[in-house]
Amino acid sequence: MTRREGASVSAITETDLGDLRLVQVSAVMDMGDIATKLPAMFDRVAAALAAAGSPRTGPGIAHYTVHGERTMVGAAEQVAGRTPEGLHAEVLPVVHHALALRYDAPDLDGMPAAWQELLAEVQRRGLTPTGTFREVYRQIPQDGYDRWLVDLQQPVR
Repeated sequence: MTRREGASVSAITETDLGDLRLVQVSAVMDMGDIATKLPAMFDRVAAALAAAGSPRTGPGIAHYTVHGERTMVGAAEQVAGRTPEGLHAEVLPVVHHALALRYDAPDLDGMPAAWQELLAEVQRRGLTPTGTFREVYRQIPQDGYDRWLVDLQQPVR
């Protein structure tokens, strides 16, 4: 994999994933549209949280479920209490077997290559991707950080 200057990915690890209780907006789209549409989806979630006075209780989450040629995309936040108007509640269930890596870079340009690296490792290990895969945004520039720190998590069987 070719890495952009200043970008790195961690070693790929096997892990369990906890359940996540989220509020979100979601849409079905082609994989090629995600990079351009996801930021606006997160903006809608942030605006709804601000209007409701609902603070985040954990990192933001993007999650993806593939349905043939299309993908259900969720832009979500973790909050306590009621679901703010304009958003809907979603629970991502516990996953007992997943591969994960951490993407660390000044921008998101290398994310597709990081996902390719993770999926190549799934194949090398003779596993099959399954279920809803996740991006957990541990650090983002909008929160005052100078780098993106994102956990990529792929459930497998």
